[in-house]
Amino acid sequence: MTGNCRAISFASCFFSLAAALAAQGSQPASPISPTTADATNAQSEAYQLKVQVRRVIVDVVVTDAKGNPVEGLKQDDFKVMENGVIQPIHFFDVHNGASSGATQQALDLHLPPGTFSNLTLAPPDKPVTVLLYDMLDTPQASFPNAHQALVKFIKDQGNSTRIAVFVLTDRLHMVQGFTDDETRLMKAVNSKRATSQAPPLRTAPFAEDAYEDEALFKSEIEELLYLGIKRHRITIDAFIEIARYVSSLPGRKNLIWMSGSFPSEIFSGGIRNAGSMWQVRLDPEVQAAKKLLDESRVAVYPVDVRGLQTAFGLQQGAEQATMDVIADSTGGRAFYNTNGLREAMDAAVRQGSEYYTLTYAPSNTKADGSERKIKVVLKVSGYQLSYRRSYLADDARHPSPVLPLALDMSMLHGAPNSSELFFEAKVTPVGSATVALADEVKSIQTFLQTNPRGLRTKTVNGTRLGQSHLRRRDAMKVQHYDIDFAIIGRQLEMPPTQSGEYATNVRFGLAAYTQDGELLNELELSIKNAIQEDRYQKIESEGYHASMLFIVPEGAVSLRMAVRDEIGKRIGTMEIPLPVPVPDPPLP
Repeated sequence: MTGNCRAISFASCFFSLAAALAAQGSQPASPISPTTADATNAQSEAYQLKVQVRRVIVDVVVTDAKGNPVEGLKQDDFKVMENGVIQPIHFFDVHNGASSGATQQALDLHLPPGTFSNLTLAPPDKPVTVLLYDMLDTPQASFPNAHQALVKFIKDQGNSTRIAVFVLTDRLHMVQGFTDDETRLMKAVNSKRATSQAPPLRTAPFAEDAYEDEALFKSEIEELLYLGIKRHRITIDAFIEIARYVSSLPGRKNLIWMSGSFPSEIFSGGIRNAGSMWQVRLDPEVQAAKKLLDESRVAVYPVDVRGLQTAFGLQQGAEQATMDVIADSTGGRAFYNTNGLREAMDAAVRQGSEYYTLTYAPSNTKADGSERKIKVVLKVSGYQLSYRRSYLADDARHPSPVLPLALDMSMLHGAPNSSELFFEAKVTPVGSATVALADEVKSIQTFLQTNPRGLRTKTVNGTRLGQSHLRRRDAMKVQHYDIDFAIIGRQLEMPPTQSGEYATNVRFGLAAYTQDGELLNELELSIKNAIQEDRYQKIESEGYHASMLFIVPEGAVSLRMAVRDEIGKRIGTMEIPLPVPVPDPPLP
């Protein structure tokens, strides 16, 4: 798909952004995957081959016998091995949460009204925590205990950490994006989505001797197995979505997984007891989820919300082994068989906020998709180390698919802004809100029926959007916005082609949301061109410009924008409040 691309008139705004970048230093390096950087970035046959150095980042939490973080360690205290081979540590960083009281700040670029930028300053060491309340796998009897722990945890944190809250039912729901505002977080955990009483895909336990009919018993077993497999797939997909959601945030992230069931069937072959050792083997779907968690530097802290359990059997042992494996493989810690849920969650944040980052260039440079084992040891004994134990090397033969922006978690309402790619956008209302035209009604109606996030109807200001409302064209109003983008040209990858031109491939995404985070309309546009030398030089000096028109239904309170360089694999996102005021007329 192609789009309209033209120069725009707010050059002064664009150059203010360029000046801000220059003030921060030289051009930012290409983003490095937390697992590996691009080892061989081969584009289409018309593009040049680029080779970059792979880097592996390992976040290590060091605790003493009482579980307290250990401070004051130096680079020489650590040794890193990959598949048994010692790897020189090239970079060493200490994170102690010293800036935990800071907040994210937008740079003052002196932008005129209606012009916005995704350039922000965020404290790199402020703890980042995702709370996943897993109602899908939690028995209903444990709901009150889990909700009480959530409330106490948020009250204890104050503004010391940025928290996002997700609820897992039939799918993953974000009930609150990242914030350190206790009022907003409390509203989220007390919302209907976080307090519903009937999780789907669960059936009551049954007793084997209750079934005299063998066929009926077999049918019940098959149904339970089917529902179990479906729950596990939904859970795995939730981890993948959360990993994508936090991928734009720097540093390590804590994922506190509150659940009442950690089924061993999530692993192929299950978990079996071999003597005194529990053995686990990951299936391909779980491996894919783990790879994304590694790349986003997410440490998982499973917390069993059922509290202290007096009975212990084979099932409990298998579930606890599952929790331990997930925690150990991602650098987290499992908490089970305890009534101190709030204390366990507090410990997860405290330990996950004070850590050491080790970066090395692996001696094995093959991009073959194989699993590489990581081992970190300390010269000083007596301490416990938590870190991810392996990573999957990028496979140059099978590159990861690029998701449409419509399915990217970075486009969710309330998602953290991404600044991999810096851009400005001038948002100008075209007239005032008007009654939607017939083709606009049809377009929005089709979107509401088929959009990938499952929205079907939505009530806005007492008016129900969806099929029933959209038939009444006179009741629906829309606001048109002219949106002009400006991107720093030197951040874009524009490789020369065999024909002597330069390749560009930029994708734009727009999404309008209600106060509750419901998606009302979305637009995605790709601009892919081969440009001449003079156009290339102009983009390098004056930036890349594009313009498009977006229709926003009445009731939208925010507009999310995304720009993605498909060649350089960089993305920039931001969200602005709506409506944008009509600009004042120029002075005579």
